[in-house]
Amino acid sequence: MTKASFVVVSDVGDPTNPRTWSGTPSHLISALQRNGCEVTGLDITPARIVRGALSLLSWASVQGRQYRRTRLASAFYSLGKLKEIGDEGAVFLYMGTATIPLGTRKRDVRHVLFMDSTFHLSLSSPIMKLSETLCRKYDKFEREAIAAADHIFTVSECAKADIVDHYAISAERVTAVGTGMGGIRPTEGKKDYSACTTLFVAKQRFEEKGGLLLLEGFRLAQKENPRLKLIVVATEPYRYMTEQVPGVTFKTALSWEALEAYFNEASLFAMPALYEPWGLVYVESLACRTPVLGMNRNALPELTQNGKYGFLLNDANPSSVAGALLEAFSNIEQLAEMGCGGQEYVQGRYTWDKVALRIVRALF
Repeated sequence: MTKASFVVVSDVGDPTNPRTWSGTPSHLISALQRNGCEVTGLDITPARIVRGALSLLSWASVQGRQYRRTRLASAFYSLGKLKEIGDEGAVFLYMGTATIPLGTRKRDVRHVLFMDSTFHLSLSSPIMKLSETLCRKYDKFEREAIAAADHIFTVSECAKADIVDHYAISAERVTAVGTGMGGIRPTEGKKDYSACTTLFVAKQRFEEKGGLLLLEGFRLAQKENPRLKLIVVATEPYRYMTEQVPGVTFKTALSWEALEAYFNEASLFAMPALYEPWGLVYVESLACRTPVLGMNRNALPELTQNGKYGFLLNDANPSSVAGALLEAFSNIEQLAEMGCGGQEYVQGRYTWDKVALRIVRALF
């Protein structure tokens, strides 16, 4: 084999499509190709009627409706396209644990995982409400899937640590590679932080991303400092509750250019997410010289270098949010320094070409 050969496998959409999984598979494929690799994208997403049938079968067999966390999914994929594709010596890179074969596999084909989080970490999400029985079953399946991988690539050091500690996998089999940037283009012009404008963006999962928590915290902070302003970009159902809070402006259905402008003009980006395994939006904000405010959990500590480029909250309550907002805007010069340092840090570390290079070096 003259060059590294990859098959990038996705069951949540065409991996070559920039819309699939926030563009992660597409960016990864392009970066691997720029690094001289031969790459094929393989979409094994079941049709909607098949997904419905798999959900019903999973429910009927007392496995819950999340069929992708069961052996049922693995068996379905192994009998389909996945069984027929792949050259000798190729590396199959799976965008999630459901698709990796758990049984007999092709000889001389390596199987590796790319993960942004783990089931164990996802249990911290307030919307993850499962019975103890299902938790045990899903955890068992993920243990089997992770153990079946020849190597595991995680987006964050946090996810790597959980795989090593909770799933008892050797650290040598896990590599944290990060991600590249999203589509927001940062400007390099002069930035004014004195406007005291905070930005929050949530196209989905408004509550889980801390939207309600932020509104309550901002309400408290704005009483003490009326100069504070908050721009909320979300879907229409959240307009009414958002516009009831003084100092808050609601936006929805923005053009990409308008969204870029808000990221670049904001003094602070706040998303006190109750669960966010990575948060590409944090990286995009820092690239725009916009410090971030969020919870001291998951990947945010490493993205901000333990608060060097933002404000980390230990407690998910409105008073903590309010305190952090007031602290942030009490020292505009410090905010500007955080923004400049954060931009330099993420632009130097989080590029898709560097992600691809880390993957290739770990395997060859």
